[in-house]
This record gives sequence, structure tokens and C-alpha cells, in this order.
Amino acid sequence: MDIPYSTNEVRVGTWIDGKPLYAILAKVMNTNPTTRAYFQSFSDYGAQNVNFAFVEVGFTRYPSYNVFYTLQEAQCHVQLQMNSQQIVFINNNTEGREQDIYALIKYTKSTD
Repeated sequence: MDIPYSTNEVRVGTWIDGKPLYAILAKVMNTNPTTRAYFQSFSDYGAQNVNFAFVEVGFTRYPSYNVFYTLQEAQCHVQLQMNSQQIVFINNNTEGREQDIYALIKYTKSTD
């Protein structure tokens, strides 16, 4: 299945319980190395009534090197936490470099 990468809500399929499955590409650009957490609301991306959410894939990019790391790699220095209302990007970067953070988040809604 092709997944449209968009910062707007897109329906991408059906979850195992039969509910519609949606996706958004959440991002934080040019992080400040001294800022530890970036909070974003699902509603910032047009997503409402999020019930269950998970990260399909995530990565960081260091603009000064133009190098990409997935969230699973040790060099990434990023964690994501979510609840039904917000996404928290936790920046564990101790190297003093700016980075861009991206996460493809899939979710179901409580209203479907």
C-alpha cells in the first residue's frame, strides 16, 4: 500500500478491529539542542478524537551534515511519546547540533 506522506490527516486503510486507519507526518524542524521536549497537539495536524496511535516510522535529519537516522538508531537521540491529544518529541541530543525530527503516525479515532 502506498502511504501518502502528509502533515494533514489522510485515511490510509483499516485497522484490525475494522476501524478506519489514518496517518499524519508530524515534524519538528531545527530543534534547539538545549530544548528537551517539543509538544504538539494532534489537532495541529487536523486530527481529532484520536483513540489509538503508533509510530509507523520515524527519523531525524541533521541539516549541517544532511545525514538521516531512524528513531531506532542510537545516533538519533529522539524519543516520541503520545496520548490521545498530544505528541511529545523528546530531544536527548547532547552533541549541540540542530536536528529535524519526523514521525509517520498512524491512528484510529474514537468517533469511528
